[in-house]
Amino acid sequence: MKVNSIANIILASGIMGFFIASCANVRQPIGGQQDTIPPKLVTSVPQMGDINYRGKKFAFTFDEYTQPKNLKQKLLITPQTDVRYDFKMKKKSLIITFEEPLEENTTYNFNFQDAIQDINENNPWKNSVFAFSTGDYIDSLEISGQVTELMTGLPVKEATVVLFDVSDSLNIFTGKPEYFAKTDEEGFYKLSYIRNGDFRAYAFLDANNNLLNDAESEPSAFLTDTLSLSESQENLDFQLLLVDGREFHVNSAKPSGKYFDVIFNKYVTDYEVNFLNPDEKVLHDFSVEHNGVRFFNPELRSENDSIAARIIAKDSVNNEGFAEVFIKFSESRRKYGEFLTEIVNINHDNPVPAAFSEKIRFNKPIREVHPDSMLFAFDTLNFLQIDIEKELEWNENFNEVTIRKNIGLDSIFLPPADTLFLDSLKADSIYINQPSPIVFKEVSLVLPKGAFISVESDSSEAISQKFSLARPEDLGSIAGRVITNYPKYKIQALSQDFKLVKELEPSENGDYLFQNLKPGTYRLRLLIDENENGVWEYGNMLKNESPEPVYIYPEEIAIRANWELTNIDLVY
Repeated sequence: MKVNSIANIILASGIMGFFIASCANVRQPIGGQQDTIPPKLVTSVPQMGDINYRGKKFAFTFDEYTQPKNLKQKLLITPQTDVRYDFKMKKKSLIITFEEPLEENTTYNFNFQDAIQDINENNPWKNSVFAFSTGDYIDSLEISGQVTELMTGLPVKEATVVLFDVSDSLNIFTGKPEYFAKTDEEGFYKLSYIRNGDFRAYAFLDANNNLLNDAESEPSAFLTDTLSLSESQENLDFQLLLVDGREFHVNSAKPSGKYFDVIFNKYVTDYEVNFLNPDEKVLHDFSVEHNGVRFFNPELRSENDSIAARIIAKDSVNNEGFAEVFIKFSESRRKYGEFLTEIVNINHDNPVPAAFSEKIRFNKPIREVHPDSMLFAFDTLNFLQIDIEKELEWNENFNEVTIRKNIGLDSIFLPPADTLFLDSLKADSIYINQPSPIVFKEVSLVLPKGAFISVESDSSEAISQKFSLARPEDLGSIAGRVITNYPKYKIQALSQDFKLVKELEPSENGDYLFQNLKPGTYRLRLLIDENENGVWEYGNMLKNESPEPVYIYPEEIAIRANWELTNIDLVY
């Protein structure tokens, strides 16, 4: 046989082998419609709804090849169990094996969420809830409702709703619940296969998926009444609010560098210091992290000096923490802490009215004020100087000052060129050097470097903050009535993203008016002062006190320039 004939035979055999191999490999056709059909459960061991199942192995067989995605993070087993398990895929079946049998006489619910997906298009198994019982009956009660944010009314997705037996000493801070479920994209939840009984019900955002509530960073809510279940219940809603409900106590009280710090275990909203000897008062302020009280030593007391004091502090939920201390200062080479200033309650997007009012906070008490060049500047030539005697209001500890000044925004016009105001610099003088009338559109609060000197001889940094002025023709307003049986409340105008723009107290007849609003989209909110103590309260989970009521006007409100919206009634 010739060589080229042999080569032709080998080549023909290779080509035939390639086609045979290609025919043996079944491949998904290229192109065509996308597979949107989710996998279906064909059979399982045990079967859905089975009773008296005491096995450790569970098998779920589907009509197509599937793959688990983050199964151990997504599989929700209720009631919660500490029994460990492992899983594997065997052809079209998912096999879950527990290390030991589950609790006797208990209805279990496996919620796979979207953990089981087909291989080709990642379509998740729908209706992926599986229930069975290790006893002789299936618990069939369920609860449902929606989880929203208390201060916005917006739905909360992937919130966790949990139930604890009332006899259980654990709560969402200290232990894992008996039953739990997750909310969907619209904040709705359904918790199924619950036994008869009395429960405490909570909801919270579980960012780290540990079934515990981190009160410092994870919003929560709870039902104040015991949930007595003898039949299924609907519309059990929760409104989440970030509240640090942990117990409030002192962590430490000791010298810290040149200071003496009393530190609590969480954020302090207010405090009071009572000195045993009123003649031995020491200046004080919030600590750097706002979690306690810092005492200053401008008189340079020696280490042998000891000053007795009692501190009463409050947290955000009005828990009180107490500390009885002996304030002593140690010799230290550490430098004094940085001197910081902060403008409080500022809203850059909101024009300021004629009766200007703004607070400035300092992290150290102030010893001296230098009034030179403290002013409101309309431009480089026109300004109003601040009268520190009449227009600065200090708090008791001289670490917060309120600037109140009438800047006459509706009447700041420059006169004709033949009229000039060249008076000497004094309060309420407008300096004018322009040839024609002008209406100012903005003003800057100017506080030069060194305007304030702290008890530690620090000089404040320069502050220059620009504000837009309220000109009616450029702005709009919202007006209406509040119709409620509650006599005390606050009315808030909010930006579209729920940031506070303005706040009003109730009028005698319930009328309200928000003026000088820039064109844009606004929301309205009522904070109800239910106990009429002058403060909207966050509630306290440890005391079974819910937050005071909040009402969100259901519609967004569009404001245009020179436009008045009326009859926007808030009914609650």
